Amino acid sequence: MSDLDTLLAGQLPRPFGHRAHLVVAAAAVRRFGAAEAELVLRGALRAAARHAGVGEMYHDTITRFWCRLVAHAAGVSGAWELDELVEAVPQLTDAKAPWHHWSAERLASCSARASWVDPDLQPLPFGAP
Repeated sequence: MSDLDTLLAGQLPRPFGHRAHLVVAAAAVRRFGAAEAELVLRGALRAAARHAGVGEMYHDTITRFWCRLVAHAAGVSGAWELDELVEAVPQLTDAKAPWHHWSAERLASCSARASWVDPDLQPLPFGAP
């Protein structure tokens, strides 16, 4: 079972670090398209995090950022393998990339955790949502 299928079944893939998040995002974008993948991942990550007892860890703005950045990389490269996506958009390797666009205070806000908030530091590499 793929990590995406594990997530869609309501479980968090193990281990589920930065690379695994990107692999799941790339698989979702490939399977569903960018807009649908974002909706699917938001729901699946929320549910799986709640099921694992870590529902408070879900962060909507960060989830959407990575989904959109992966979709941008796929659009730029025409690729779906993570190494090729990273070659096209090296920012994918930087787990702290969101903090280049949002202040720590803004990302820590309840609003950012619950839904999309616009960046307050730098524009996004993929344009406005």
